[in-house]
Amino acid sequence: MWLPVTLHDLKAHAWDERLDAATRNVLSAGDETAFDTLRAPVIARIRAKIASWRDNVLDTQPWTVPPEFHDLACLQILSALLSRPGSQPDPTVNQFRLTDDQRTRLEQGQKDLDAVAKGELAVTPPDSTSTDRTVVTPSIGTRTRTYGRETEDGL
Repeated sequence: MWLPVTLHDLKAHAWDERLDAATRNVLSAGDETAFDTLRAPVIARIRAKIASWRDNVLDTQPWTVPPEFHDLACLQILSALLSRPGSQPDPTVNQFRLTDDQRTRLEQGQKDLDAVAKGELAVTPPDSTSTDRTVVTPSIGTRTRTYGRETEDGL
């Protein structure tokens, strides 16, 4: 079962006093609009990586991620949140950033996601699958020649 990433998840996942201070100006209490601007690209990137392997299917709910990448999504959103203007009490000093443990988990999650994109790791199958492929495979095609001895078209 794939999980949605909500503001409540982010707060439960990595909330403490320093994050509360860092986000007080960026996200007001329950401000889903500002949260959505951070969440949407993160979830889209994770889902695109998953869909890039031919055997993976996506959940029909566009705001969900596999449970094994829920932590990664929260950490990426948190990282984006901490780098937003207004998140630091003193803009000249970057006091609030991911901890060493969080950075390690973020890097490992990204490596796992890259392995999924290569087909080296499998993801939890969704309950409701989408047949819509969001990633287009590049291809090389040819076009008809417009100039030649027979047509002398194009010059």
